[in-house]
Amino acid sequence: MDYEIRIYPSQKLALDEGVKYVEEVIGEDAILKKSLSSWKEGIQDRRTRSDKSYKGSSANTVRAKYLDYIVYGNSIILCTGLDLTDARQNCSDLAYSIDK
Repeated sequence: MDYEIRIYPSQKLALDEGVKYVEEVIGEDAILKKSLSSWKEGIQDRRTRSDKSYKGSSANTVRAKYLDYIVYGNSIILCTGLDLTDARQNCSDLAYSIDK
């Protein structure tokens, strides 16, 4: 399981500035081309081709690696998963384990 963690000086800045970049690179409508992305650094790390649920030519399609995210304090954490529900659970599990 992979996560991408972006740390900001404050939670307000994470919410006001960071969320717009994150929402651009997650889910089915993610912008995964470097030339189109607002957050170019690490763009290759946010792509995947290894989704085993797809067969044939669709298995070779580039998809977003991260399907969901959480804002946790002054950080934004992008989460992987088999689907959106799984990614949300992975985000929740990580936040819970940090709170322990």
